[in-house]
Amino acid sequence: MAVRRRYLNRAMHDSKYNKIETYDNVCIYCGNQANVLDHVPPVSCAQLYKSGHIRVPACKSCNKHLYNLDIPRINDRKKYLLEKFLKKYKKHLDMPKWHDDEIDELEGDIKKFVKDGIRIKKAIIKRLSFLSDNKTQTNYDITHPVPY
Repeated sequence: MAVRRRYLNRAMHDSKYNKIETYDNVCIYCGNQANVLDHVPPVSCAQLYKSGHIRVPACKSCNKHLYNLDIPRINDRKKYLLEKFLKKYKKHLDMPKWHDDEIDELEGDIKKFVKDGIRIKKAIIKRLSFLSDNKTQTNYDITHPVPY
């Protein structure tokens, strides 16, 4: 019963939200492939704001981390995610730099492990740089949501 009520509540609030159409289905926060729509501000906090309700493309990871947080501005949501992901990926980011000749000296599983770590670190850095760029797709930013 509670699940049904939640879906009815969400459907009622979805009519308040304008969908932001973007190109290439890119997450507005991190640049990964977007596969969900994030409600800004969250549906649970929508009644606190009179206007400025939008739905933006987001990846499942960013949407999950932002869940019900009352952060009504996209740039502030990006800052929150940047801090969260810096902590989450600290171990990968602290991986030392490897030179090609050092990697060539390695053998077997350790060589594969190091190459995978480098690939993952590059992907994380790309994602974090997208998050730290406040100009990226934020012409949709809600700069001053109007509280009731």
